[in-house]
Amino acid sequence: MEYPEHLLKTKFERARKRQCLSHEGVQKSLSEAIAKLESLSEDVEGLRSRGSADTSDESKELLVCASKVVEEAKGFIVADQKEMYKTLTRLSRAVDRITVPGVEDLCSPNARLEKDRICEAIANHLFRCGAQSLGETFVREAGVSMGATPPVVYEDMNKIIDALAVRNVQPAIAWVKSARGQPQTRRRSSLEFGLHRLVYLSRLAEGNWQGALEYGRANFGDFVTTHMDKIQQLMGCLMYFNKLESSPYAELFSPLEWTEVAMLFARDYLNSHDQPFESPLKNIVDCAVKALPSLLKARKILEWKSPWMKNELLPVEVDLGSDSQYHSIFTCPVLRVESTEKNPPMILPCGHVLSRESLSKLPPAPHPGHGSESVQCPYCSSATRPADCREIHF
Repeated sequence: MEYPEHLLKTKFERARKRQCLSHEGVQKSLSEAIAKLESLSEDVEGLRSRGSADTSDESKELLVCASKVVEEAKGFIVADQKEMYKTLTRLSRAVDRITVPGVEDLCSPNARLEKDRICEAIANHLFRCGAQSLGETFVREAGVSMGATPPVVYEDMNKIIDALAVRNVQPAIAWVKSARGQPQTRRRSSLEFGLHRLVYLSRLAEGNWQGALEYGRANFGDFVTTHMDKIQQLMGCLMYFNKLESSPYAELFSPLEWTEVAMLFARDYLNSHDQPFESPLKNIVDCAVKALPSLLKARKILEWKSPWMKNELLPVEVDLGSDSQYHSIFTCPVLRVESTEKNPPMILPCGHVLSRESLSKLPPAPHPGHGSESVQCPYCSSATRPADCREIHF
């Protein structure tokens, strides 16, 4: 039985809020208890300084009060922890409902998980997300080598993204100018124009139309040939500088414009360091989440027919969507298996493509036109010799 994702998120959010409230409540209870105990301690010291025999009863009363303060604080913390435990138990049960036992059986017996590569992917993800301190701790304790991409690369990127979050484009513009000569950044990118565009719109939103116009004249000249339509649109905003919210250009002043430019910067920055835009760890987890239901269903169907995952090929086709396709894949239309290095795609003289294994199993042509070794194409029935077929490299 599938557990709705939104309900799981609701329970997780409820547990998170409960944990925050629990922490605040416990801290408040401890602070109040400590303050009361310190006050009682001062009263006890005052009685001792008086040195009178009549103070013994008062001292006992103060000690009883102190004991009650401790018991009240203890009772509050215990009750609070019980409620927190109940919340975590509900969350744990919800997670168990979507956790499938025996997932490890889906792995091929020949599969070898390289711990160093996995740890490197985790560390890479932490640094990408800006968790610099956590990433450094993980690298130190796990003994991870970051390879060719040092953590400082992601640290600099996140600093510039943080600057964009507070509407400061100067660090990003400085990086664009410094990266112009790099081979990885020679491709056409609209990042620099997007940054200047944000400065122009910010000045216009502040009512400084003269400053916006001067900035546009000073910086838009280099982009006339590539962004003329957008420059004309920006100039049109000047007509509505005192009523931008109700103008046809109101959408240009949306905060989403800053978010899109920040994403464009991250893409160009990572590309300049030969790094993918998406986190490798995130891609792996996303693909696993998409593929897991199909693999579990296929295992139940196929495990009684043949050994599960007896080779490196999946016994079923798993559609991960177009977003998760990173290289060309050829599936033989005859044998319906994906090509491999030992079984590459082969193109016949007639133009049809089959796998090498499929080509070796084709029936002989009924009327050989190229000798006795000719075979018949399964699609157009033309005769061809296997020696005339060529391997294709995608």
